[in-house]
Amino acid sequence: MLTSITSLLSNTVSSFAGDFFNPSSRPPLILQAIGESQITPGFLHQVNRFVQLTAVGCVVIGFFAFVAKRKSTVAERKFFPFVCGGMTLIVSAVVVPNFTAGFNLSRFYHLAILFIAPCIIYGVTFLTSVLNRFWTVIHHRPIRVRKDSLSRLMLISILILYFLFTSGWVWAATMDVPTSLVLDQDRIRNSSDPHVRGIYFTNYITPQEIGAASWLRSYALGGIVCADRNSVYHVLNSYGGLPRTEPILPYGCDLSIQLIYLNAMNDRYRFIATKDDQSWVPISSQLEAIIQSQNRIFSDGGSAVYS
Repeated sequence: MLTSITSLLSNTVSSFAGDFFNPSSRPPLILQAIGESQITPGFLHQVNRFVQLTAVGCVVIGFFAFVAKRKSTVAERKFFPFVCGGMTLIVSAVVVPNFTAGFNLSRFYHLAILFIAPCIIYGVTFLTSVLNRFWTVIHHRPIRVRKDSLSRLMLISILILYFLFTSGWVWAATMDVPTSLVLDQDRIRNSSDPHVRGIYFTNYITPQEIGAASWLRSYALGGIVCADRNSVYHVLNSYGGLPRTEPILPYGCDLSIQLIYLNAMNDRYRFIATKDDQSWVPISSQLEAIIQSQNRIFSDGGSAVYS
């Protein structure tokens, strides 16, 4: 625990000044949430962007409305520290460069989202009140729909649209670029786009990869194994019993003396995962030449080990 905290502080402080305005110092998960990730052209993708920003905006507005609320119930007072803690974590991940480098953000991010999710109700209620006042000033009469009914209608509309887009249902129904492994597993696995295909191999460990990792556990005899980040953090740690401190391809490896582990994406499609596990790059010609000069000591048709 102390080591993780020290690593977190070190990564945060060391590059704060240089990376403060650099979006790449934030994880893709955060960039997607604030609308700064790459947007695929198309009407539905623009609608998706609008829905995402609307939902995030309602949560932010709702947080301030919740904090500024004068009369709170007992349940709201008890929940207040969790909401503030969740918002602090997410704001830190957005504002502070490399804040997420010291631990696995995804699990904390989703936990934080769970705590601040009720804020969207306060946000929609506040926006409905503002809309009602604006309508009254313009038309000299309030909106005929009851304010609580209008709030429910807006909230339900936002949540339904948010669910349809984030679940991947819209992209599955329109045969657009797939994002859901539940709805579009075959299209993701067989996609010609390595970034899309990488979603499958990042979330699923194939039997061949398990076989190669198990072989290393039995026969590597303490040797240092070099692999891409996806393998080091998943199959080699879970099935190979190797620590997550192993050298990561293509950097930090002495390929002349270390074992090389290639997972399905590496061996079959010749792509390796980058440091954030969110994108895949082709194996360089230099690295390919080094790999081909090694002896293939294990292969099961979907994964391989070189020495």
